Amino acid sequence: MDADRAALAEENAALKAELAVARAKASEDAALIVQQTLRIAKLERQVYGQKSERSARLIDQLALTFEELEANATEDELAAEQAVAKTTTVVGFTRKRAERNTFPDHLPRERVVIDPPTACECCGGRRLRKLGEDVTRTLESVPRQWKVIETVREKFSCRDCEKISQAPAPFHAVARGWAGPSLLAMIMFEKFGQHQPLNRQAERYALEGVPIALSTMADAVGSVCTALDPLLRLVEAHVMAAERLHADDTTVPVLASGKTDEIKLPASGTVNCSCPDFRTDRCLVYITAWTAPVIVYDMDAEKETFAKSIFNSDVVYPGFDQLVSEEVEVPGHDGTMIPLSIVHKKSIPMDGSNSCILEGYGAYGISQTPRFTIRWSLAKRGVVFAFAHPRGGSEKGEEWYKAGYKTTKPNTWKDFISCAEYLVKKGYTSPEHLAGTGTSAGGILISRAITERPDLFRAAICNVGCANAMRMEFTMSTSDGGTSCVMVPEAASTPVM
Repeated sequence: MDADRAALAEENAALKAELAVARAKASEDAALIVQQTLRIAKLERQVYGQKSERSARLIDQLALTFEELEANATEDELAAEQAVAKTTTVVGFTRKRAERNTFPDHLPRERVVIDPPTACECCGGRRLRKLGEDVTRTLESVPRQWKVIETVREKFSCRDCEKISQAPAPFHAVARGWAGPSLLAMIMFEKFGQHQPLNRQAERYALEGVPIALSTMADAVGSVCTALDPLLRLVEAHVMAAERLHADDTTVPVLASGKTDEIKLPASGTVNCSCPDFRTDRCLVYITAWTAPVIVYDMDAEKETFAKSIFNSDVVYPGFDQLVSEEVEVPGHDGTMIPLSIVHKKSIPMDGSNSCILEGYGAYGISQTPRFTIRWSLAKRGVVFAFAHPRGGSEKGEEWYKAGYKTTKPNTWKDFISCAEYLVKKGYTSPEHLAGTGTSAGGILISRAITERPDLFRAAICNVGCANAMRMEFTMSTSDGGTSCVMVPEAASTPVM
């Protein structure tokens, strides 16, 4: 019985090993195909010139694809090695790698000589003679400086038994290592922490006089991911053991194989998406927040990954790092919780002395989503900006829109008033320093708010506002001279024909 179980376990291990080897071979083939496609595209561009700006973008997209496939191929290769090590019947698999030229001659050399053995490892004899040495080269990086570390291991032979003695090879963080730990850490942090693709890193390193092949870097990334996997599992187990998990993961629905799936976004805020080439699974995602300008990401819908796009421009506005945004909910006049967004400078006095501008719209089911604006330069000087999300918008869905529509329209300005009262109650501002504003259909909101509560606002801005909804029924607005005004279904009764 025990023999049968052992045989079954060995057969199971062999099948897993064969599957891992097959997956590694398939990953290598996929990476090789994309690598050759990338080479052809670069050669065509070199020979025939750049046809359009789009062709340059496609080459960058191919480079991103190759980097991911190369890293995956290395991970699958290492997984196959681990699986083959558990069996004796499956032949291992080792990828064919091109010769690397990652140790330029102009880089300074740091020669580290390991103390040689003083006695023969075989018989203990001390009559040793030097035969030569093995040199292991490791490319390492120092901030603003590159160097190649040459670790020398001298060989000695025993005069008594002719046994060769030599110090062990230096330790490397990854198998077949060519890069030092600091260099590996820099590559990994820039790729996953700073969203810098490997092809852009390679271009920057080449400008510094250290050309590193894209495939070589991708190979290192796959090896590091495999080496850190046990640590990842431990961290995951520790986090999942908690009673409560706190996360800020914004998801976006995508169409995947005939169904709708959700993927996690790299940041939260207002999201826009464009797909320049509908034949691919890649698109550009634009994300902005109240206190962060637009960041452009390349999204791979198939792999559910994001990386900062080559079209992204990192912009730093002096002093804007001192701004914070808050998302709160305010009890309305009927107990309904009203969303309110607040943008202000850190550590403002909460004594009602701050000037504050409260903005609202609440019409047509339009949501007031986060947006970055240069107006926040006033926030650096202590002005508080607040954005009410009253009923009439769609922040909470269709019902939220209908709750501020026609006969329920009063909820719109009453919600705005509730938000103003909250700002005063919490000390963000006071009636002497509070201004309200509404634009277009938001004119109804601000006009009714100041007529119901004139004591609550020091100033009001009705920006090209529609303040008289009944008058809108007779507004000529269609191209053929009709009277079908857009305000009629929103706040009035029926159009006059």
